[in-house]
Amino acid sequence: MIFDIRTPDSAWEFVQNFLNIDGSEFIEQYIIQCNNSFDEFWERNMNYIDSVDINNLQYKVFHVTSNWNECAEIKAGGIKNLQEVLSEKNELTTLLSKYGVEFDIDNKILITGNKTIDIDYDKFRGRFGFSSYEKKIERVAHKIFYDFQVNGFFRIVIYLGMEQKIHIRPEFLYNLTELLPHLKEAEEIWRNKRKGYIVTFLSDFNDFAWYSFYDNEYEYLEDETSKQQLKKWILSRAINRCFNGIDDYSEVFAYMTGEKIIKPEHIVDYLEIAVE
Repeated sequence: MIFDIRTPDSAWEFVQNFLNIDGSEFIEQYIIQCNNSFDEFWERNMNYIDSVDINNLQYKVFHVTSNWNECAEIKAGGIKNLQEVLSEKNELTTLLSKYGVEFDIDNKILITGNKTIDIDYDKFRGRFGFSSYEKKIERVAHKIFYDFQVNGFFRIVIYLGMEQKIHIRPEFLYNLTELLPHLKEAEEIWRNKRKGYIVTFLSDFNDFAWYSFYDNEYEYLEDETSKQQLKKWILSRAINRCFNGIDDYSEVFAYMTGEKIIKPEHIVDYLEIAVE
């Protein structure tokens, strides 16, 4: 079984599979008997939901990216976290190198020309009163050593404009350009040469950070055995997606664990997007 809420149709199929009922029976229960109340529907079906085994459930995720080579690097090596990307030779690091910018991830140093910048994020934790320059360093350090995991979406509104412009250039390149303004030219080169893609992949529950599904870590640990809260999260979002189509602009984020690399064999689709 695959948790897939990319579209109302895919969510509709998942709900029927999860509950083992056909569409007409679901409509009878949810709309007519429960008057569109998820909580009432949940209580009515609690006994069956308890019996549903989701240990082998797979989750379908969108990853939005941009590149110049029709995803050749992703097809060869998968989707990697930012630390892995900055440690290897690839489109991004090759471009940055041409502008004199390199990273020493092990020693937490950014090298630009003959200058080195300490990007150890631990040195920024708990501090206040940053200068404007220090705030820019902190944002780069945060991205590399705290928010470096692969991110995606369980659902996304593709054609309504993506505020972070991640389909046009890496968000990290924007952060880096704020710190190093001479990279503005490199950012423009990327924008002009790139194509935007939505890469769809499948993952297991253990590949995700707990905050993809839970409000806090305590809730996650409490739910570790029964998975009741996880089932409720899954089913509520799937049902919501069934009845909310293009007029619902909400997004549902998916955060992978820090060390997770999405292997090429787990990628199921590459979609070029032309949104500016």
